[in-house]
Amino acid sequence: MIDLETIPSTPVIGSIRPTAIGKSDLAIRIARSRGADVASADAIQVYRRLDIGSAKVSREVLAEIPHHFVDIRNPDDPFSVGDFLSGVEPLISRAHDGGPPLVICGGTGMYIHSLLHRYRLPQVAVDPSVRSQLAVELVQLGSVALWERLRALDPEIASEIHPNHSSRIVRALELVVATGRPVHELRTSAPIQRTDCVMIGLHAKREYLWRRISQRVDMMVATGLIEEVRQLLTDGYSSELASLQSLGYKETVAYLNGKLGSLDALKTEIYYHTRQFAKRQMTWFKRIQNVQWIEVG
Repeated sequence: MIDLETIPSTPVIGSIRPTAIGKSDLAIRIARSRGADVASADAIQVYRRLDIGSAKVSREVLAEIPHHFVDIRNPDDPFSVGDFLSGVEPLISRAHDGGPPLVICGGTGMYIHSLLHRYRLPQVAVDPSVRSQLAVELVQLGSVALWERLRALDPEIASEIHPNHSSRIVRALELVVATGRPVHELRTSAPIQRTDCVMIGLHAKREYLWRRISQRVDMMVATGLIEEVRQLLTDGYSSELASLQSLGYKETVAYLNGKLGSLDALKTEIYYHTRQFAKRQMTWFKRIQNVQWIEVG
């Protein structure tokens, strides 16, 4: 177990780690010991009813410790990097002004990187007809096809967005169409990483991480992931939603549609895709400077 005495006592702590390594354990321990709030920097935990696949903390923990950006959107409501940044900045200011300390618990690399470099995009009016057309094309062609189009127009931004993250792909295409310029030319960021957030990172040998991922997948399926997704679809949520195209949910949708022949096939798909996701996370995290890395496992 990590000794909390090794964690700096500071108003704002950013905690980064690849999926399944012990996602929220450290954040919860810090919050309990220091009376801190937790801000989730996870793009899927914002959605209500997506509990098992996103590995949310228990209802008891949510009731005990204030968590921000958890269960704040319905599965069909968009949530962007900009939404995260506009929400987390006041929490950081409050912590530095004597309010509750803040632990930012991150798995979505783009959220953390954007926060640390103060990304900003200009407010650009989007033609409603463009948005409607892209929505139609998303249903007809799928997110991967739109991502390929974005990659042709702005390869730098496309490299930062997963091909299944349809809401971010559509937003980027809207900006390209509205301005006639690549998105990366529109955004601004601080060239030097902000220093008002102390960064703590967890890492482990790959064998340990792969074993944790396998255990996580088994647990998700055993505790009701399939039933969670089946109920969402029964209640009318489209399988094309960005939330249901995320890791664990997309594979379960495919299983329920008969595209994966067995429960073992479902587990294997989630396992390998989770491994790929963990590798992408670590690529993002390597961009972050001045991280105090702690090995676990």
